[in-house]
Amino acid sequence: MKEHILFEKIENYREEVNKRPLEILPNILLMTYLALAKKYDDLLLQTERFLMENMQTNTLVEDFSLLGNIALSKLTAADIIQKNILMQDPEDPYAHLLKTIQSPTKENLQISYTMLGENDKRIIRDAISQDLEDYKYYRIPTIIGRNDNVLKELQQMVKKEPTNVILRTSLAEAYAKLDMVKEAEKELSFVLSLHPHYIRALHIRQRILTNHYGKEDESLNISKKIYKLNPISQYLKGMEVMFIEENEIFMHSELKDLFERENPFLKYFTEHFSLEGPKSNTEQTSVKDEQQLINAQVDKTKTLENKNNPKIQEEEYQVHSESETTLEESKDLIDLGYKNLYKENYKKAIEAFLEELKNEKY
Repeated sequence: MKEHILFEKIENYREEVNKRPLEILPNILLMTYLALAKKYDDLLLQTERFLMENMQTNTLVEDFSLLGNIALSKLTAADIIQKNILMQDPEDPYAHLLKTIQSPTKENLQISYTMLGENDKRIIRDAISQDLEDYKYYRIPTIIGRNDNVLKELQQMVKKEPTNVILRTSLAEAYAKLDMVKEAEKELSFVLSLHPHYIRALHIRQRILTNHYGKEDESLNISKKIYKLNPISQYLKGMEVMFIEENEIFMHSELKDLFERENPFLKYFTEHFSLEGPKSNTEQTSVKDEQQLINAQVDKTKTLENKNNPKIQEEEYQVHSESETTLEESKDLIDLGYKNLYKENYKKAIEAFLEELKNEKY
């Protein structure tokens, strides 16, 4: 998306959020555009404001908070937020995806891939040259039978890992698809007592209420809860139209379209994920780091120019032994000044030009 369109959208939705600070859709649209523009400081301010003022859980907003903290290398805060999200919903797809950047193993990649919706999976497959498939039994086939191995294997796996709530949710899903409703409800009661905002577990319960008990009102309330947790959840399956105000239909369509074309979590993931380890965030290079890069280049230039001059080499050694190389030691301060001008770092540009004037004998 072109930069001027991003900034225009950001300003538009800032105004909308100022008018309706507690509404979900304008807030999430603003966060989406801030993330796409890589304005991570603003993104964190927006997520913190919404979560403090709204006083209700919204896992998608917390995903944006996690993204902002990771992008700004606030890794301690990111770790706390990520754990909090997965305590609410152990299958939150973007929390898993962002965690995989920090812990880039093939297994974590497979699990993260499994949690995503079909469109997100397609984007990941297109962007990463890895053979990916759903992690075993985190997704249950639509048609299973009492005599095949799916149910038996799940029961055995849960026996080995009774605290694995994702496997227990899969077992509940298998029971529900086999019309073993009491068994499914028992598993769901356990899981949702620990994680009341677990969206897949809520979705399975919602389907049981509709398909087995005909309790449409209770089923609708669960769908509404899912919408409030994440208005573009893969588990809403079109039910979101029941909860969108007429004046917000366009915003919801815009949000869904954005996540289909330019999902900010997938964009960040594909830019930074590597099985070799987390990539550095070049957008966040500090002033100190930039100074070190400049000084390294200056030192290299000086070394090449002065390699045949022992006296100069001795002087250089003495200067570097007394203190670290600084901006003022740059030989070509004029070029450095112009470089800062182009980057609109006017203060640095003026400092470079003034230093050059001091060095010249006019």
